Amino acid sequence: MTSFIARSRAPLRLGLAGGGTDVSPYSDRFGGLALNVTIDKFAYASITPREDARIELVAADTNV
Repeated sequence: MTSFIARSRAPLRLGLAGGGTDVSPYSDRFGGLALNVTIDKFAYASITPREDARIELVAADTNV
């Protein structure tokens, strides 16, 4: 098995108003607007292969 680690980082986005109104089918019928901001915090994710080919999701902050 090839050994690799894929890592990703994305800024956290806060929905201040209109969340979900910009998504179909609501926006198709009524239109939609959303007000979002990003903050100086990030969400991180890492993917590493397992020997047993199973998928395990772990929250690093709570170890759950």
